[in-house]
Amino acid sequence: MPLLPIGIAEDLTFVLDECKISEHGTLELVIQQGGGAVDLFDAFENDESVQEPAKSKFIVYAPNSKDYTTKAPRPATDIAKDLLDMRRAYLTYGMLYGTKKEVSEAYGGFAMFEGLGIAQSDYKTVAISRLVEDDFLLKVYQNLSKKFLAFLKSKKALVEKTKFRHKFWRKSPTKAFPDIPAFYMKDPSVEPMDIPKEASKLSFSKWEQSKGKDDATIPQPDNNNSNTTATNEAPKSLFQAPGTVEASTNGIGTIGDIPSVGSTATGIPGIISDN
Repeated sequence: MPLLPIGIAEDLTFVLDECKISEHGTLELVIQQGGGAVDLFDAFENDESVQEPAKSKFIVYAPNSKDYTTKAPRPATDIAKDLLDMRRAYLTYGMLYGTKKEVSEAYGGFAMFEGLGIAQSDYKTVAISRLVEDDFLLKVYQNLSKKFLAFLKSKKALVEKTKFRHKFWRKSPTKAFPDIPAFYMKDPSVEPMDIPKEASKLSFSKWEQSKGKDDATIPQPDNNNSNTTATNEAPKSLFQAPGTVEASTNGIGTIGDIPSVGSTATGIPGIISDN
């Protein structure tokens, strides 16, 4: 099955083909190019083979309560900022299907702390301070992800297949696979198709270009140096996926053995691409 294209193509459309909470408790997104159903009748009638649409699966992991390198506890405020970056990405996807008000009411504000046994008056103090606890942090992440998924289902997002534009990063210098841009990036990576392409705000920053995030070139094998190590590390790498994954500047990697609880190199919420 072909993978999604790296870069930005204003004329290409994408749809959210699947979104679910996996058996490991992580959020899985499948994004597909096009969105139209495969027409078997046309293939028979025109003596053609069926062309499967390009698609890729991405898995969102919870923040880590400890620094990946030093294993030292991370401040609750840093973990909270990571969750806010994750929520901002969820809100952006959600606004493809509903209004800003609807999305905010569904999983904005302090909604991620609802139903976790903490009084609403204590959200600003107790809830945030407890993010250093692994079990509580996982519950908050899953609560937010489930509310995001519930909103998508309420809008029939996975049925009606609303089309959108999307920017995809290159996964790593040695892997020409697509990645969802890191959540800490403030520039948009997705926008509705009703925005004229000449008014599109999707673009690659100078930093992204300097790191080769827009480079779709397929690398050639280097027989003289089989142990090449990537050196273009991002300032504060966002996603370093757990398990057996390919290291990359934004921490998105190829799935090896998926653990029951995800973590990231710097502890910031991570995505890995199943390519």
